[in-house]
Amino acid sequence: MNKEELNELLLNAKWKTSSSKKYEKLPHQYSLKETWTDENLFYKVCKAIRALGIKKPFFRTFFTYYEIGEYQYFIMNDEIENQGLINRAEIKNQKKYNLNNYGN
Repeated sequence: MNKEELNELLLNAKWKTSSSKKYEKLPHQYSLKETWTDENLFYKVCKAIRALGIKKPFFRTFFTYYEIGEYQYFIMNDEIENQGLINRAEIKNQKKYNLNNYGN
């Protein structure tokens, strides 16, 4: 999958805003695997995020982020086949809460 295909799929995915109090200082949205019409395509998108993204710290761990415009997209599970959702967060919020600079 190339960047243009990945961008189109991510930009047209169904996104839901996280409303959990646990994550109120980590504003983000997510797209559930169940909302995708093609499960295999969902997994291909997850693999493409990993292949085309860049690793950045997130507190005490690292995630691979793929950026489009003002958003960065990421998955949290190491095993693609166990992935149930794709996350996206505004890049400005990551900087605002210093989430990519743990320990600096």
